[in-house]
Amino acid sequence: MFHKGEIKITDFGLCKIIEASDVSKIGLTSQGVGTYWYLPPECFEMNRDKPPKISSKVDIFSIGVIFYELLYGIKPFGHNMSQEKIFKEHIMLNAKKPSFPGSPKVTKQAKRFIEDLL
Repeated sequence: MFHKGEIKITDFGLCKIIEASDVSKIGLTSQGVGTYWYLPPECFEMNRDKPPKISSKVDIFSIGVIFYELLYGIKPFGHNMSQEKIFKEHIMLNAKKPSFPGSPKVTKQAKRFIEDLL
């Protein structure tokens, strides 16, 4: 968001009220919500008995995607794909390690940082 000359990163994708005693992991009760390019693989795990368990660490993955995009101008996984194609082809479920374009030149430490976030 851009407001009064300031850029702010916001996230309205996954929100849920949880009790203070239940902050470690929560059940993802609405699979298919959110913007797929920014959701980590665990959000796409399918189990008929119960939904996947996620934590606030999903935001760490999202920050990794944002950093990658800021550096390279593309998404690390599923770039130029529709959300439908990402889901049907299990792109995010299989998102393990990003490939890094040759330009712009980025330090090994920056690449490692992004890999750790993703």
